[in-house]
Amino acid sequence: MRVQLGERVRFLPTCFNRDDTENMVTGRIVYINRQHRYYLAEYPAGRQALREAFKYAEEG
Repeated sequence: MRVQLGERVRFLPTCFNRDDTENMVTGRIVYINRQHRYYLAEYPAGRQALREAFKYAEEG
């Protein structure tokens, strides 16, 4: 998986149940740690922004 800063990602925040697809959010990648293979996605939540980290796998 190739990730880039500013890329849009759609996900279900961990504070919701896994079957709760109505609460999916769209965020943007704001930080990438390639050494440890994770990225940070930021999404709007009311008047603030929340962030969540996700692991990813390198291709090849």
